[in-house]
Amino acid sequence: MSLRVFNKKFIHIVRDEKFIDSAYRDFEEAAPNQNVFLIIGLIKKLKFIKSAKVFFIRPRVLWLFAPLSHFFAKAVIFHSIGSVFEENLLLKINSKTNIAWISWGYDLFPRLKNIEEYLFPITKGFYNSYSYSNETINDQLNGNFKRSFKVKPSNIDLISRINFISPVLKSEFNLLSNSFIIENQKYLRWNYLSLEEDVISKNSEINISGKSLLLGHSGSIWLNHLDGLKELDQLDLEFDQIILPCSYGDERYISLLKESLKEKSETIQLIDHFLPYEEYVKVLEKCKYFLINTERQIGLGNILFFLYYGGFVVIRKNNPVVEWMSELEIPFTELDSSDFVLVKGGDLETKSTLLSFWGKETKRSLTIDYLAKIGS
Repeated sequence: MSLRVFNKKFIHIVRDEKFIDSAYRDFEEAAPNQNVFLIIGLIKKLKFIKSAKVFFIRPRVLWLFAPLSHFFAKAVIFHSIGSVFEENLLLKINSKTNIAWISWGYDLFPRLKNIEEYLFPITKGFYNSYSYSNETINDQLNGNFKRSFKVKPSNIDLISRINFISPVLKSEFNLLSNSFIIENQKYLRWNYLSLEEDVISKNSEINISGKSLLLGHSGSIWLNHLDGLKELDQLDLEFDQIILPCSYGDERYISLLKESLKEKSETIQLIDHFLPYEEYVKVLEKCKYFLINTERQIGLGNILFFLYYGGFVVIRKNNPVVEWMSELEIPFTELDSSDFVLVKGGDLETKSTLLSFWGKETKRSLTIDYLAKIGS
């Protein structure tokens, strides 16, 4: 009697987020019909995924099959690790199966230090005013099965088990490596989106001609919105309106923002409803500046947009994105008496640099190489 030989696939553990459509496109282009995208959970309703073929799987089923992964998986790719269940699942996967972690930032930086250390005074007050936690797969578990995942694995155990780590920027891997002494060969570059397919092709007629300032890109507490408003008093920037896009994010935090800003509605526009991509681009065209008030990588899609089309990016000096721009020799200037730098986009050299780093052809070769390495 012999075991049945399965046609092994690359197993992707994903969540319902807008980046997954581009990931599905890129991985399927690199290895057609060799990828299976799974969402852990019971709620079979998608909000952000539009074109990717995904399957919903019960946590208990995935847990039972994890030790047998070497029979059906070429590798398991976690598109962020956002719950204690996923952390325990990762350790349950058979040791013969390679595991890749494509970090989104939110799942990396809290492993370096407590989230409160990334928040500035006003936002920290918000954080302490309620029990902050992202909705996770743990909320969908029940009974004894749920109780078995109250123990959070150590970061050292998790990182030791992961074979390949792919943060958005190499500088983020360096931060992780400095904290946990990780072998450099664990780093494997891969990013979501390509400029031609996800930024340029849809926006050939873009003209950033407005005079507004875009503060953040979502309703994430990491963006320190109210502290950012206070910082603007110290920055020599000329604009006629402040726009806060909060179409998605933490609903409790967004509610607190709306309550705090209700008396400033004449000069501050908070967008809390979903905007189709074309309408969101029109909002971006109205903005001369894009301000990111955080010390972690976030909002890189918007940063690429402004760098390519000629807006100004205002970002904290110690944000990993600044190190990335330095490596690519994208010029920026430090703003006097502040913790920010100013980056002017739109010049031919910057466009060429971005296309070389984040272009379609680069992305295609990176994805092919990525699958070859993690599947070996």
